[in-house]
Amino acid sequence: MKTKYLFFSVLFVFIAWGIVACKDDDGLDMPVELTIGGNQTAFEFPAMGGEQKLAMKSNYPWGAEMSPLEDSVWCKLKVSEKELVISPLQNLDTLVRSSRVKIFSGEGENMKTLYLDVVQKAGDKMSIMFSPEKVVFSPKEETREVMYMTFSPEIEYKWRGDTLVDWITVQLDAENSKLLLTSEFNELR
Repeated sequence: MKTKYLFFSVLFVFIAWGIVACKDDDGLDMPVELTIGGNQTAFEFPAMGGEQKLAMKSNYPWGAEMSPLEDSVWCKLKVSEKELVISPLQNLDTLVRSSRVKIFSGEGENMKTLYLDVVQKAGDKMSIMFSPEKVVFSPKEETREVMYMTFSPEIEYKWRGDTLVDWITVQLDAENSKLLLTSEFNELR
């Protein structure tokens, strides 16, 4: 009987110890360490765009996103295990643009978050694109349309077309969206 009592007592102690020893391991045991190589927390880019590489160190998986997320349209992030690359696209607008990069690691109460400021200089006062970029005329008199598009939505320009040669005339169409190039008949051809 004593042996049976001793056996059940020892068994009970081991079971109780096993229950107490089993804790919830879902949380993070160590505090999150998240560091950026260098001390720079703000980056300025030229209007043409560019790229900035940052060495990252963390004892847990980490990620990065633009804050607000809509800014990921003009500023791209590339995350690898030990590096973050910030690459803003060319700024065709005449306004400076700025955003923040949110870098995070861990989860719940043990999450660590860092922020980097990104500023990109304004584009030129006006950017314009023509389509087609090159116009070739035949010897006969003809008119060709050249579409143009500006990249300054907040500024309205008044356009005027001109040429350095006397055998082409330049006019704007009624909607101010096309240049009309008209060549004269070329007698020499």
